[in-house]
Amino acid sequence: MDKDIKHSETHHHHHHHVHHKVKSLLNSPTVKLLVCFLGIFVAYLLFGIVQESIVKGTYGQHDKFTYIVSLVFFQCIFNAIVSKLILILRKTHQDTTPSKMYALSSFTYLFAMLASNYALEFVSYPMQVLGKSIKPVPVMLLGVLVARKRYPLIKYFYVLLIVLGVVLFMYKKPKETKVIDTGDLIGIGEFLLFVSLVFDGLTGGIQDKIRDKQKVQAYHMMFSMNIWSCLWASIGILITGEMYGLYTFLKVYPHVIFKMFLLGLTGAIGQNFIFLTIEWFGPLTCSIFTTTRKFFTILCSILIFGNPITQQQMFGTALVFYRVTMAEQIIPGADLSEQISLAGMEASGTSNMKFMLNGALTICTLDGANVEMAEEVGNENIFIFGMTVEEVEKRKKEGYNPKHFYEHNDELKQAIDQIKNGYFSPENPDLFHDVANSLLSENGDHYMLLADYESYIKCQDRVSELFKDPINWTKKSILNIAASGKFSSDRTIAEYAREIWGVTPTLTPLPHPHEGRPGTKHEGEAAAAAAAAAATTTNIHGSSSSLNEQGKK
Repeated sequence: MDKDIKHSETHHHHHHHVHHKVKSLLNSPTVKLLVCFLGIFVAYLLFGIVQESIVKGTYGQHDKFTYIVSLVFFQCIFNAIVSKLILILRKTHQDTTPSKMYALSSFTYLFAMLASNYALEFVSYPMQVLGKSIKPVPVMLLGVLVARKRYPLIKYFYVLLIVLGVVLFMYKKPKETKVIDTGDLIGIGEFLLFVSLVFDGLTGGIQDKIRDKQKVQAYHMMFSMNIWSCLWASIGILITGEMYGLYTFLKVYPHVIFKMFLLGLTGAIGQNFIFLTIEWFGPLTCSIFTTTRKFFTILCSILIFGNPITQQQMFGTALVFYRVTMAEQIIPGADLSEQISLAGMEASGTSNMKFMLNGALTICTLDGANVEMAEEVGNENIFIFGMTVEEVEKRKKEGYNPKHFYEHNDELKQAIDQIKNGYFSPENPDLFHDVANSLLSENGDHYMLLADYESYIKCQDRVSELFKDPINWTKKSILNIAASGKFSSDRTIAEYAREIWGVTPTLTPLPHPHEGRPGTKHEGEAAAAAAAAAATTTNIHGSSSSLNEQGKK
């Protein structure tokens, strides 16, 4: 019996340990982030596919689904049910927001949904998704015109990119006729998308007021907004008389019932994961997730439903989905980039050239890569400090003594003493002791840092002065971007091949690693393989030859 008790206790302890590990894993930020991403991505990807199949599909010979108010009504019901279940599970406090505020915001919310769904009768699904992606435009316009808000200059640039992208996507080459068809420029579908965006902007403004005044929780807002939207939609159904037409349609095509159920369910799940993402990781992460899923929604629409898209439209789509705020997170960028080596040495400049390409100014010594950059952008647009190559060689011949600079520069002496005495590591005073000693030893300061110190400090003072003048700083930043073209991969590889590696592209196809050499028993088999390879490599070697010629020029 004692054995049974011990076994039971051991089993209980093991079960508790496993349960604790699983709970810790599920609560980890990485797992939460992955769950949120997959929730938004999968739910809205399915939502887009189902929505397009319902609204853009053809039933029977020529029947179309035109019961948009009823479709939106079903979506709002599902959203309300899911949000109410979450409120019950979370046991949240009572919402005290006045009903009239929800009534107004739900009215604009419903009209935005109706307009975007009706637009699908006139535009392709990719166009609808793209149109809904430019929501920041009306939000900013209404903010400037109505609320008298001011936005950073970069935000206006971002909106300009969006507008340019949409224009490229919508623009159609004029037909070869003298009569201009205004329908080629903007039609009913595009107008409905514009209406949807305006109502989206109004909804956002009202919701912001609700959040500011009432401090309402997200799921309370989700529930109340959708309940009121159901009420408004039911009034619309009664006015349009859609219910009887929908009943007749579903009787003939009952499989649409399942599609409507799936549409409502995926939409509600997706909306729930959006709220969770904002709650756990903030609006920027949510923006990245929703932008990604919209891009793939367009891709799925093209692949599954065969919606044609031109190169111009692809470029326009890329402009719309380009997010300046996201680019700031993933593209190497800085106001100032430090590329510090010893003059005459060849430090790798590849990483610094990336910063230059993205607008950074550079503070640097006269090493190989920095000299190339200075030649392109001009010495007045780069911060160069330190000794020249000749001065470095002279100091080496005379015998470089780092202690001389330590003893004759009070500021430098103070800095090294602070490093040596534990000023920057009070809990472990000896942590950087070896660093300070190595700089002062006879052969320790290999890069002559102490010799360049005073020049570096003066150069940083110049940097600080220029940074106080944002117009001139920006001017130099733009000039750096414009001058960085020389460091593109194609030109760099061609020059490295010619001047460093000493190789030139060949027009002769290279043999396959497993092919035999001439005169061996595998020569016959190799000849056949080489003939096939020659046909497939002509374009590659032709491109290489062209690249080499460009390099020579």
